[in-house]
Amino acid sequence: VGFYVSDRLVLDLRSIAKRYVLGWFMMDLPVVMLDWANLIVGIGLGEGMRVLRFTKVGRLLRLMGMVRMLRVVRILESMAEVYLSHSSRFVFQVVCSLAAILWAAHLLACIWFAVGASDLTDTGCRWIDAYSAVHDGGQDFLETSLLHQYLVALNWAIGQIALGALETLPQNTAERACFLFATLVGFLGGSTLVSSLSAAMIDLRMLKKDKTAKMRVLRQYLLEHSVPSRLSTLVMRQVQKRLACPERLLESEVRALSLLSPTLRAELRMEIFGPHLQTKPIFRVFLTLDALAVQRLCLDAMRFENLVQSDELFTTGQPAEAAYVLVQGELRYHLEQVFVNSGADEAVTLVAQDMWLSEAALWSEWIHVGRAESVTVCELIVIAVEEFVMSISRNATLQYFTVEYCQQFHSRIVSAKPPLALYPTDLHIPFTDFSDLVVSMPKELQMTVSKAAIQHVKHNWLKQRAIRGSFNSLNQRVLLGSLRAEVRSSQSLVVLDGEGDLLRVVCLVTLLLVRSDGRTLAQIAKGTHIKLTPGCLLPGAKRLSGEEIADTILRMLQDGLHFLSGALDLGCAERKIEQLMSRGFNVNTRYHKTIIHAKLKDGIDPDALPAFKVSRPEAAPVRHCSTDRSFTSWHTEEPVDAGELVAKQVYMTSDSDSTVRAFAWLTPGAP
Repeated sequence: VGFYVSDRLVLDLRSIAKRYVLGWFMMDLPVVMLDWANLIVGIGLGEGMRVLRFTKVGRLLRLMGMVRMLRVVRILESMAEVYLSHSSRFVFQVVCSLAAILWAAHLLACIWFAVGASDLTDTGCRWIDAYSAVHDGGQDFLETSLLHQYLVALNWAIGQIALGALETLPQNTAERACFLFATLVGFLGGSTLVSSLSAAMIDLRMLKKDKTAKMRVLRQYLLEHSVPSRLSTLVMRQVQKRLACPERLLESEVRALSLLSPTLRAELRMEIFGPHLQTKPIFRVFLTLDALAVQRLCLDAMRFENLVQSDELFTTGQPAEAAYVLVQGELRYHLEQVFVNSGADEAVTLVAQDMWLSEAALWSEWIHVGRAESVTVCELIVIAVEEFVMSISRNATLQYFTVEYCQQFHSRIVSAKPPLALYPTDLHIPFTDFSDLVVSMPKELQMTVSKAAIQHVKHNWLKQRAIRGSFNSLNQRVLLGSLRAEVRSSQSLVVLDGEGDLLRVVCLVTLLLVRSDGRTLAQIAKGTHIKLTPGCLLPGAKRLSGEEIADTILRMLQDGLHFLSGALDLGCAERKIEQLMSRGFNVNTRYHKTIIHAKLKDGIDPDALPAFKVSRPEAAPVRHCSTDRSFTSWHTEEPVDAGELVAKQVYMTSDSDSTVRAFAWLTPGAP
């Protein structure tokens, strides 16, 4: 259990132990020592010879320790302020006050009974003797039932708190002192109780008075303007329903927040807005590049907005001035009919928690193409566009990255149209996934994003190691080192997804070369001069950072497919995205594939291509192949999965890094 020192949470064990020793330790130590002493004496002298004074003193100390219950009361009050309505809080306060009265009365009754039953008398009289003579017909008070004894003492205690009539009066000095103490406690406790209940009742009445006044003024307004009864009834019902809804506090209503320093207030806002913003990977990049700038962004450009049922957030044709994140509740988005007829998304879409609306307003001049209305009571984060741009422009690194991001995002907006894509809407812009946009950025920005992602994951792993002690440092270091090396070589890039996990992005260019007879060129094995690993896939290569597709194809032809150099006619390009778990890196990998359709030039005989050839039986499955020592040997126990080898030759190539590949013309078969 930590504690605060000057707004700083202290969790150091030594500091906590020192604070306990200087505080409640001196109260707990005698209680524990008396318990042990009572136990030891009881064992040594028998059950009938226990030292009663130890027991009584221990009980008294425990009674003093019950002051800690005040902390529980404060915690319950704080929870009631957050989770209960005004009426429920009033009932809760009344119940707590009654419980406090009974608890205080119980303590006073126990003290009053203990003093009366003791031998501490200087007059020879005790209140229990006087009570027995008057009320119990001379019977000894201590011989009556325990319930009777407790209720008599509790009646006296409640009379002291409520300043009512008393049936028992003090008979000696000790009882007189106890009586005076109880009178003071009753006076202070009773007056405090009455004042607190009166204040709570006044607050509740003022709240209801405000609602009643609003309804009265509305009714008067409708009458003065001769509004028809049907419409007037609808208006009154909707206003009553909305007044009955609990309202969430806005920051402008919390005046105490204005007392915070700008730095602490920005940190508070970051803690509130951060979890919702980080569903967008770009804000995770912002955090890694400059966390203080993001805190300032939260302070200057973001606020909460509450909607009740059937409120409109924006309408069709309205210029967008902000982007929105739904925090709580449910919205309904109605798309303009012209875009529905053009093949866009559904006309009506339910917006769930943490979904973004009108994100395009942050990166372009955007006009709403639909309207959004609340289905339930909603809370949203509003990101004002002008303030957002001003905050980003204060940081050169963020500004440079954001400008490039805006250009890529805007290009997706203007190119999103049928038949290649759906029209953009306030909920979705086609092809604006973060990895898609980063792939098109310059190499230096790709390196910046990749380094930020790796640094973020490394920081999280180290944090888990500090908290849980579960951190395989060797494996994680090897993984991060391999990713860094691949990023430096421009073979891939690394980004963060919406959950904050690593996402490896690889751009591939593949060649779909089909002969006139329908056979397709496929890579059927890959490896070294010593061993080849079978596997059927289209010929391809990773697209390096900053490299155009034409440059990648040229590199493929010069390196691994040199036997096709000058023999191809390139056709259209097809774009495809796949996401798989990488075996080598054990992270999710998104492959951005560009499939180039090609054919052999007229007059080119595929059997006469200048490559190494190995004679094969007609239509035989690939099971074993051996060549002379200049090339390699390879075998597999199973046929190639994608089809049967129906050509008469296998093409063997070796590129600049000594990687050996085997190609063949295959007839695609059913998977």
